[in-house]
Amino acid sequence: MTVITQAVVAYHLAGNPHSDTMPMVYIPRDRLLVEVDAFSEASAAHPYAANLLENIQKRHLRVDRIVPLSALEKAVGAKGN
Repeated sequence: MTVITQAVVAYHLAGNPHSDTMPMVYIPRDRLLVEVDAFSEASAAHPYAANLLENIQKRHLRVDRIVPLSALEKAVGAKGN
């Protein structure tokens, strides 16, 4: 059996005007950031994007790709419960 490990780091999305309990998850090896409701390329408006960028820069994260969970929900047709 092959075991693959990689670091996953959860951060508090500090100062977010949408929610004060919003997290973001960073996967350093893949330079991937996973977040909910802070940014989505598919959205016409980006009211929380500046706050997300501020959090990324404050933590010196090297991000090549942002995966918004809202995009995942759309991809699988989830309606929410």
